[in-house]
Amino acid sequence: MKDNIIDTISKKNYIKRYVFLTLGLLISAINYNLFVLPLGIVCGGTSGVATILNFLLNLDPSLVVFFQSCILLVLCFCFLGLDDTTAMAYITIVYPLFIKATSGINQIFLINHEDILLITIFIGILTGISNGIIFKTGLNNGGYGILSKIIANKNKSSITKSNMIINSIIVLVGGIVFGINKVLYAIIILFI
Repeated sequence: MKDNIIDTISKKNYIKRYVFLTLGLLISAINYNLFVLPLGIVCGGTSGVATILNFLLNLDPSLVVFFQSCILLVLCFCFLGLDDTTAMAYITIVYPLFIKATSGINQIFLINHEDILLITIFIGILTGISNGIIFKTGLNNGGYGILSKIIANKNKSSITKSNMIINSIIVLVGGIVFGINKVLYAIIILFI
C-alpha cells in the first residue's frame, strides 16, 4: 500500500516536471523565432549553431537543432545514463517541433527590431524565464549542456566551466558570421 502511494506521488511529480519542461521549451522556441533568429544573435547552444547555419546555408533551424540533439542524445546515453537520456530524448523531439511550429510567429506578431538593445534585453528576460521554468523541474534544456556535463564528468571539472567554453566558441563563431556588435548583444543576453 505504502509503495503504491509513493509511486502515485512520483508519477504526479514526473508528469508535472514534463509539463513545465514543455512550457519552458515552448517559451524558448517562441523567443528564438520571434527575436533571436531575426536579429541573428548567437548566444550559444544548438539554437546558436542553427542560427549560424540558417544564415550561411539557409538550413531549417528546427532540423539543425534536431540533428545536433540526436548526436547529443547518443552521447548522453553512452556517458550519462538513463535518467538524463530520458529527458534528452523528450527534448530532442519536442524542442525542434516547437521551433518548427512557431517559425511563422514573426508574421503574426510584427515586431520592430530596430531597437536592438531593447529586444536584446527582452531576449534575456524570456531566456531567463524559460530556463528558470526548466531548471526548477530539476531537468535541463538539453543541447550542449549535455556535452558540458560529459566533459565535466570525464575531466573532473565544473559543468559551468565546460558550458562557458563550448558556448563561448559558438558565440565567437557567430561573431565572425554576424559581426562583433552581435557578440556584444549576446553577452548582454547571457548576463541577464
